[in-house]
Amino acid sequence: MRAALGANERPPYLEKLLNKAPLFSLLTFIGALYWAWNIFNPEFCEHTRISEHALMGGIVNEKFNKEGIYTEILKGLPARKNERNEYLLERLEHYRIDGYEQRWRTNAAIYNTSGVNVWGVFRAKRAASTESLLLAADAKDNHAISLVVAFAAYAQEQVYWARDIFILMADGGPLGVEAFLSAFHHTQRGGLVFDRLPTRGDGLTAMLAVKQSSKEIELQINQLNGELPNLDYVNTVIRVGATSKFRMPSLIYGIRDRHEGGNNPWWLIPARALYTQAFVSVEGLHSLSTKYGVQGLTIGLPLNSGSPKTAAKFVEAIMRSLNNLLESFHQSYFLYVLADEDNFVSILYFMPILGGVVAPLAIFAYREWVFAVQKLVIPSALLLAHGAGVAVWYCSTKVFREHAVTDDTPWLGLLAAILFPIAALFPIAEKSKSSLRFLLLLESALIFGLIGLLNFPLALLTAILTVPIIIVLSRDLSVQPRARQILQATCVLLAHPLIIYLLVNIYVLPLIGFGSVDGANLKLQDMVDPIRHMLANHLLFGCNLYPIFLILALPIWGLLLRLSL
Repeated sequence: MRAALGANERPPYLEKLLNKAPLFSLLTFIGALYWAWNIFNPEFCEHTRISEHALMGGIVNEKFNKEGIYTEILKGLPARKNERNEYLLERLEHYRIDGYEQRWRTNAAIYNTSGVNVWGVFRAKRAASTESLLLAADAKDNHAISLVVAFAAYAQEQVYWARDIFILMADGGPLGVEAFLSAFHHTQRGGLVFDRLPTRGDGLTAMLAVKQSSKEIELQINQLNGELPNLDYVNTVIRVGATSKFRMPSLIYGIRDRHEGGNNPWWLIPARALYTQAFVSVEGLHSLSTKYGVQGLTIGLPLNSGSPKTAAKFVEAIMRSLNNLLESFHQSYFLYVLADEDNFVSILYFMPILGGVVAPLAIFAYREWVFAVQKLVIPSALLLAHGAGVAVWYCSTKVFREHAVTDDTPWLGLLAAILFPIAALFPIAEKSKSSLRFLLLLESALIFGLIGLLNFPLALLTAILTVPIIIVLSRDLSVQPRARQILQATCVLLAHPLIIYLLVNIYVLPLIGFGSVDGANLKLQDMVDPIRHMLANHLLFGCNLYPIFLILALPIWGLLLRLSL
């Protein structure tokens, strides 16, 4: 029997906290949202700055003069893949760049495809290189390929390079980049089988991916699992574009707010930043680079409507800034949220938001511990629920990795396993219900905190949506009328994580310009697609949304349902 402090033995502030737990919880939750509303406003944010002064963004004198090669490559690229690769290899050899092919294929039956990367390298002229840079383009983007090859033809003639420069025409987009980076770092990913590289360089410092965009610089920075490139790298690209010789403003997350001359409200960029970091696993070619410790981003350039010479000079300015680095990126932030292209919020200011949102769980857990738990018992249902989640995760990944899916039957079976409340089937002794309620509240708070250290936007957005639901639906209504108990159980059923996801897609995401689910024509496929997407990204790229969903979110929902029954 645990020794509990009596009311007279507890400090007065704890006594007030227990007696007014709903009020304090509401205040911390609303206070956290109010804090977020203010600190993400560009007027109150920190101004971006470059901490690594060796980058010298926009200081170099660009002299690119190979725009004729850009036109030659653009007009000469064959339509067929084999002929295109042969043509690119021949052009690379002509420009005295070592060119190679790399074949790869997926090793997961869920997405059976293959490709052939074309890549090249020219070595540092100044001295023996100890680091390398990567310039990449999608093999289907003719304009970007032409720009990369033209820049490489120009750059290999220059003598100031202190790093080896690798160029990559990635067949299959991010999968091609994954194959190249895995081979470069001598690693083996479970979702891909690929050729080893006949030659390589020393550690990759940074990656710059180029693509064609409409009329302005489109900057993409999101990485896998909520990671971001070093803020110095992002600031360098923005500063270079803003210099008088380029005057190419940058679009962050596809928009510009009113502070930067746009027509969008200030909150739209932070909202898009948080959502895409949390739930968009692969944004572009650069999105997998941080898995290998490589700082990467993608720039979209107006190659079709603008001047290719200006675009190539812009790439040259960025690559030469990266060439100036004295060591790997480390002096600026890796955890931040951009409010716009010139302002950001650091981890020091946004982490308290998550603390305020999650605090009500800890408050009610403490209240449950003091007033309800007489003896702490760890119910077997808690362990079995998470064990069932692990089993579903293991079986589904094994099946969809090893067996080709020809129809929707396996997906419907997986959907049924996800919708069925497995955890609600496990028995719970009457004396352990209060312990389970306490452990659920405490576990939820710890889960949000731990996920916040890995992917802050994912933890924050899910906590804002689910913390009120968990607190309200975990209440003990055993002495209340039967009708209220039935209502609580019905509400828990409707609070399934997948249903919450669909409701957010229908009613919330359109406010920030996203959302692909039509609420008026809802189909079963709308519930299968997010599961298919999460599983494919998990198997191919290592995205952690799928295991978090199965092993953490679903068991908590199932145990809430069990308590309500």
